[in-house]
Amino acid sequence: MHKINLNPLFDELRPVASVFDELLQGGLSTILGEGLATTSPRVNIVKNEKDYIIELAAPGLNKSDFNLDVEQSELNVSVAIKDESGDSENFIRREYRNASFSKSFHIPKDVDTAAISATYENGVLRIALPKINTDENTWSRTIDIN
Repeated sequence: MHKINLNPLFDELRPVASVFDELLQGGLSTILGEGLATTSPRVNIVKNEKDYIIELAAPGLNKSDFNLDVEQSELNVSVAIKDESGDSENFIRREYRNASFSKSFHIPKDVDTAAISATYENGVLRIALPKINTDENTWSRTIDIN
């Protein structure tokens, strides 16, 4: 599972791993070859008065390729796509391919987990996490992408 960790002082909605993991995996993919490579979309996280917004840059996918779920205090986003082209094509250079990724984000206690919603448009998966009173949360569910 591919995860990153931002300093919680800068962002309350922190991903659940380390920047070192991301750098190491990217470096190893480059060194060891594309057969081991996975993609990891870049993420923007915005906090405002009424909600948190997570945006993942993931062009070339369909909304049905994504799996989003909430488990306890984590939001999990994953894609698992098998490369159908195989090695039958004679690439001179290949810098992209459909691949799998998984990211997990810690959900702050002020998020209404029952109201989390997601949209996928123009290559960006946008997940809205509205804020509420911490006593009214549902901590496990699957999220549909509109």
